[in-house]
Amino acid sequence: MTIYQPGQRVALVHTIDPHTDLRPGDAGTVRRHDQHLHIVHVDWDSGSSLSMCLDAGDRVELLDPAAAGPQPSGDTDGWTAALARLRAAGAEAGRGAADWWAQDTIGGRATGDVRAIARRILAGIDDGDPAVLDGLPTFTPQAYGHDDRDTAQGRYTEATQGQMPHWRDLTDVQRAETIDAFQEAFEAAVLERVTALCHLAASPTGADVSHLHPSRVRVGGVGVFAGDWAWTADTSGADRIAVGFVGTLIDRWNGWAVFSCTREVAEAIVADQQEQRRDLRESLHRHGVPEPDLDRQVNMQLTELRFDGDVIIADQRAQCDDPEAIEHISPSRDGRYVVMGWNWCWQAVDPYDCDRILGDLPNPGHEQDFELLRHTPGMRVPHTRLQLTNMRYQPVSTGLAFTATLALDGRPLATVTDDGAGAPTLDPADLTAIHDGLRAYLGHCRFHGSSVDMPRLLQALADEHFLSHAVAQAEVDGGTQLRLVDDAGHTRALRPVTPAPAGLTALLELGRSLTCGPGQQWQIWTGTSWFTLPTP
Repeated sequence: MTIYQPGQRVALVHTIDPHTDLRPGDAGTVRRHDQHLHIVHVDWDSGSSLSMCLDAGDRVELLDPAAAGPQPSGDTDGWTAALARLRAAGAEAGRGAADWWAQDTIGGRATGDVRAIARRILAGIDDGDPAVLDGLPTFTPQAYGHDDRDTAQGRYTEATQGQMPHWRDLTDVQRAETIDAFQEAFEAAVLERVTALCHLAASPTGADVSHLHPSRVRVGGVGVFAGDWAWTADTSGADRIAVGFVGTLIDRWNGWAVFSCTREVAEAIVADQQEQRRDLRESLHRHGVPEPDLDRQVNMQLTELRFDGDVIIADQRAQCDDPEAIEHISPSRDGRYVVMGWNWCWQAVDPYDCDRILGDLPNPGHEQDFELLRHTPGMRVPHTRLQLTNMRYQPVSTGLAFTATLALDGRPLATVTDDGAGAPTLDPADLTAIHDGLRAYLGHCRFHGSSVDMPRLLQALADEHFLSHAVAQAEVDGGTQLRLVDDAGHTRALRPVTPAPAGLTALLELGRSLTCGPGQQWQIWTGTSWFTLPTP
């Protein structure tokens, strides 16, 4: 993974922000790279300060300094370059100080439960706890050489490479600016390095798993999941989870997570449930429950899970007092299971709260298995870097015809045309060159679980482009957008609403005022998704 340094010049490759004025090729200067959150903070030459969320799909590339053109500077380019080199020296010194600190705190010279210590430090950093932050390595004037004229002068001379005024000729303000540059980089590097080392020490796997924090898990993303019943207190009184299960979030149900998992993880979930049933049985036995009644009481409290070939049998008859409450959970076509989804109260959890994690964890940057298209609910694609651009519309008798460019990361791949009949096609000459890659992409697309053909994918991409602009315009006008959709997910009509209805009562009244045909429904854009309105 590329690590961007302050002062480096970058160019925009792609952004997921549909409202920014930035365009691919726009240049800017890196202000900071938060490696923990995978966010690059950039001062764009256009004046924008849009940050790049690398995990969400934003991408930049380093510019060749010779081709980057004039760089922004305070007084001169030489002074800016000197400060950048001082920041690099400060960052190096900060990382070194953090490494020495870690040896005594969570490393080879530490004593006690280093995992618990690392968790406490991470929590303190997240909360901004002074008791933790004040214990981290701090910048001192001696680290820069402020009290040692020769050392301070040496750092400055090394950074300026003899191309700037001599140290003795600097004003007090300029000298302070060099110290501030070094100090800011030192302190930022200490925090990043300490956080990274603590993530390693606290990890149940021995690797940094911070990229799987539950706040970053969205539909289509890999996370670590556990039931709301799984929390127990350890010997120190801290709440812990004995085991977390790796899966891909596919839905949310009443606020709870629904995830799919591999056969290996499904077997672990079944085994864990069977162990809980055994533990409950032994506890009931110790408390005097007679032998003939043990199974009945266990069945009333805990679901019985077992495998029958490739199918999981979930028996809840005693719990539900329903002789038909038996669920058969079969694997999907790709061999994945949804174990008690839309039934049990699963939640994405912090991997660092788990003593063990079962399942294969993705590397940072590879935790998103699929993406859901915003304007075609139920349409799953491998990623959203494939888009239609340069859309040119033409009203025709059969609907709205268009010509567009199919692009990957902004790079043109093929020409797409639609005569208004809703069946977009690719130029055959272009298709030959991109056939294999596009076929692989299409093979991973699903619409409500079913495979997708090329016209359906292209129509969905066209809807993404058209509806994104329609929604944005409605919001600029102070309202929102209504759309009429059919059973296949195609948008049949649009109607802007100004102002946007506020509250459930207003939504219900709006729904009662609308009419639609068989197999159709009205939806309203809520700002993040489409909500189906109840209609007469």
